[in-house]
Amino acid sequence: MKMETPEHFQQIYRAQIPEDQDHWHFNVDREVMLDKRAATVFVRYVGDPGLNNIRIYAHCLDDRPRAAAPITVTHTWAENAQPKSKTVTCDPGAAYLIETESDPVDESIALAIPNGLRK
Repeated sequence: MKMETPEHFQQIYRAQIPEDQDHWHFNVDREVMLDKRAATVFVRYVGDPGLNNIRIYAHCLDDRPRAAAPITVTHTWAENAQPKSKTVTCDPGAAYLIETESDPVDESIALAIPNGLRK
């Protein structure tokens, strides 16, 4: 496999470190979206005057589209201070209805889809 050549780096952040500091620690988080899809991403860090900690949180998308799959919804609520829940499995685009006997107080909604269904 031929490796791509890193070029056209985009500066994302540059710390403004006070000149009178020689032990200054600074944290920063940046969210960056690529202009277009890439199979390989090169990252370059420049320590000026130094770098002692790095972290990357990358969200990567699979090139293959996800197959249509049913979704399982678990809805939890309370009626008259009594806990209630209902789990339904719906096909894509479908709706579901929960009928209650009194005014509900929503607690949570959990969504689940099968893992790994790809075309």
